[in-house]
Amino acid sequence: MDARFLALRAATIAGLVVYLLGHRAHSEENYPDRPISVVIPSTPGSNMELQIRLISDVIQRKGGQPFVVDPRPGAMGALGASTVARARPAGYTLLISP
Repeated sequence: MDARFLALRAATIAGLVVYLLGHRAHSEENYPDRPISVVIPSTPGSNMELQIRLISDVIQRKGGQPFVVDPRPGAMGALGASTVARARPAGYTLLISP
């Protein structure tokens, strides 16, 4: 993949997550008050995981809580998606999928 494409994708993901954290912060005073987990349906060390880890510092500063990357490969993304679907609907478990 082209380096410009990867940089654009990482910037887009970072912008979206920071927007969601900011939007959520206006609706709940204490959000986030515990670590945020992001599930990615790819293997550890994949391009997607590396991009998320690169932007996690920005997200941690914005949210004030740890940002945990949780790779869940398998079943063409269904394992990661089902993990998020079963999570408590409080906004602390996110799914980033291609």
